[in-house]
Amino acid sequence: MKKENIIFISVIAVFCIGALAYLISVALKKSNFKAPQQNSDIIIENEKENMAVPLDELSEENTVVFSDQVVMGVIPYSGSWNVGDTFIIDIVINTDNNFIDGVDIRYLSYDPQILEVQDSDSNMPGVQIETGSLMPLTVANSVDVKKGAIIFSQIVSGGSKFQNISGQTLARIHFIAKKSGTSDLHFDFTPQEATRDANITSAGTDILSGVMNGQYAIEE
Repeated sequence: MKKENIIFISVIAVFCIGALAYLISVALKKSNFKAPQQNSDIIIENEKENMAVPLDELSEENTVVFSDQVVMGVIPYSGSWNVGDTFIIDIVINTDNNFIDGVDIRYLSYDPQILEVQDSDSNMPGVQIETGSLMPLTVANSVDVKKGAIIFSQIVSGGSKFQNISGQTLARIHFIAKKSGTSDLHFDFTPQEATRDANITSAGTDILSGVMNGQYAIEE
């Protein structure tokens, strides 16, 4: 092959590669492409640090979107506040379009030396967290303030089922920052442990595949 032909073919190849790269970049801009963030192998598409809005006013942008898993987590999963501040943590679930009978949390643990749960129901004895309305029956809601352990259960009724395909708020915790330090917010979870720990059940079977824990820093 003549030298002139080789040069001509090379120029055409470079031009085609450049044009393809340009078209791809334009397409990504038009689709508002954004690389997802990762945490514990769960994809999160929400960047809000706190969601201090009423439960009945949550919109799509206020939810966590988990990818292709039956999961339970907290949002925000990290953050920092000062001693004396109050802040909100949402417990969210995604059933990945599976029909479920209910959700149990036994236990969601935190450091009671660092954080304090504000009571969300003054008509009930003890301390409770704020109840969401994903399912009609809340059968357990209590906080052991000495141990720093939250129990919460919500189930369907009358043969109905619940399903979703993006993270929605199951319940909400109102925390008070008591003392400087760092506190984990940790689900007691082992796969297929039925009702002995955190679970999402379908026809009596635990289908929860993963949890997303939290960690919060309190400063003076």
